Amino acid sequence: MAVSDATVEGGLEDDQHHFTVVVGHDGRVVESVASRSVRAPWSTCPDAAQELQALVGMPLSVRCTAVSDWTPSRQHCTHQLDLVALAIAHAARVVAGGAEWRQYDAEIPFGLLDGEEKVVTLARDGEPQLRWTVQGTTIVAPAPFAGAPRGFARWAETALSPDDAEAAVVLKRACAIGMSRGIDLDSYPTLADMPGLSPVCYSMQPQRAPVAFRNRGLIRDFDDHADDMLAPGP
Repeated sequence: MAVSDATVEGGLEDDQHHFTVVVGHDGRVVESVASRSVRAPWSTCPDAAQELQALVGMPLSVRCTAVSDWTPSRQHCTHQLDLVALAIAHAARVVAGGAEWRQYDAEIPFGLLDGEEKVVTLARDGEPQLRWTVQGTTIVAPAPFAGAPRGFARWAETALSPDDAEAAVVLKRACAIGMSRGIDLDSYPTLADMPGLSPVCYSMQPQRAPVAFRNRGLIRDFDDHADDMLAPGP
């Protein structure tokens, strides 16, 4: 949401994450970035906020993927960087005369990794935008998303309009986050204890994973009260 001509605020919440960001700009470039970890799965996640300072000076862009041209995503908390990327894109739209508010609501069922086909949906500003059938990490239907190549975000950017690409990237990321729904992550003391770990984000870097302790008991189930997400409180 654009709270002034020079400031955009954003929030992201799901079962195990709750982050907020504030992006300041002068109508051309990013002037400041701040992030707050309300709920984070690992003890090191809040420290990733400092990495977002790399985005100061970045030109505003309606492309939500533009941040990856400015800074390596693996050095960031994925979710904080995604949220800032959406806030920067929103700032660019507002500067161009767009609406002050944008809201995405993704619905991701439990069990995405059980091998069965599932339906995932995305609404934007209360209006349905996307409905996909997925099987694991693969989009089964509809076209053109079914069978999209690796590097989904870059594909979406070239194949779709900026607004449609943004919606697709948001839902794809929500699916990736939703893979953990129903998995007992509290059983892992640190990120280093998780099998098959890859250094794809700030906390998963090899120097941090052994000291990225699990914040146990943080899971929230919003299935029956989705409107409580991003409400005040822990």
